[in-house]
Amino acid sequence: KFSFKKHEESIDTVDFSPFGEEAEFARLLLKKYTAMIAKTRFRIKFISKLLKLSGVKILICVPDTRNYHELVQGCRLNKIKTYAFQSGALCKYDVGLLDSSGRQGKIIKPDIFFLSSQYWIDEFLRLGTIFNKEELKVGGDIKEDRFDAGQNAPRREKRAEITILVPYETQALKAEVKEYIQKILGCQNTRVLFSIRPGRDVDAQFAEYGLKDMPENFSATDDLNKIMDDIDLVAGTQSTLLYDLVGYLKPVIILKTEMDMFEGMVFNGLADELNISDNDFCERLRAAKETDLEILARRKSKLYEGAISLDKTLNEILI
Repeated sequence: KFSFKKHEESIDTVDFSPFGEEAEFARLLLKKYTAMIAKTRFRIKFISKLLKLSGVKILICVPDTRNYHELVQGCRLNKIKTYAFQSGALCKYDVGLLDSSGRQGKIIKPDIFFLSSQYWIDEFLRLGTIFNKEELKVGGDIKEDRFDAGQNAPRREKRAEITILVPYETQALKAEVKEYIQKILGCQNTRVLFSIRPGRDVDAQFAEYGLKDMPENFSATDDLNKIMDDIDLVAGTQSTLLYDLVGYLKPVIILKTEMDMFEGMVFNGLADELNISDNDFCERLRAAKETDLEILARRKSKLYEGAISLDKTLNEILI
């Protein structure tokens, strides 16, 4: 009952000259995905038959556009409701979730995309998404429910020393970040805490950044809970930890590099930007540290506006 036919359309007649130096890359990319069409259709048909026999009524998934299309389409063919839950920070490089001008045909996507707060709905619409406004809803955060935004803000101790947390970041331009670390360490009364990413070789993380023979005011940690009270601010380029620490009422600095993934934090007023060429570099670090507690509380409230518990969301879609 299952047919598997190769896609016979040729790409030899396609003009790739508009891609310039990337023409060969574009040709290989189109060739690769054209060859996958038949496999994808086969998988959809196969998944659809399995789902029809399974009794499944609802699909809950993360918005992994690399892998979910065949399953979501199989559900659609069986009238199974599909819900995606935000699983991390969103940015302008989430191309599978963002609108693409000139696209044709129907888009395979979940029926509803639950985002963890109104902030993310607004940001997603600003970036331009494949989802219609009515398909975006606030739902419980699958990482950690935070619907007490801005409440019980602790008082921060006044001290001369500035402790800056710099997280290991998978996609960061590490040579550029190292330059920032070195310049920060050169400022008076500064200390850098490097946050080690769990599950990765520690020596390899240090090697990627070229962190060796570091001065005494540099140290590393693998347990943020133990040192959270010591952190005055966090600085980085694309770690979701930058968003997480807004919830801990910590000032956030986006280091200006060629990596502009989190420019939305600056645009939306959740973070300050720091350029390594700033003449008042050290003064701006101190100014960020002294960010008023009311401002930090407003940032947290904005980030978690309308947030609800995951239990509430699941009850609404499952019961």
